[in-house]
Amino acid sequence: AGGFQDRLEEIARHNQERLKCDGDWNVLPAVVHDFAAGRYALDERNLLYYRLGTKFHPVETVVCNGDERELLFRSDA
Repeated sequence: AGGFQDRLEEIARHNQERLKCDGDWNVLPAVVHDFAAGRYALDERNLLYYRLGTKFHPVETVVCNGDERELLFRSDA
């Protein structure tokens, strides 16, 4: 069984499940779609780029929410 089997563990398990359902299950399909479409790239320094149209842009991360994307650009870009 593992764990302490107490209220704190119960709350933690509940929150992990909520994160999985409301987070991973919403984000992962969009990321997989963009990856398969060749929208992500890394340079020789392992810095992340995201393709918009025909041009790659340096980004810190990409926030996915369904069909919407929010690009967080690197401060050094």
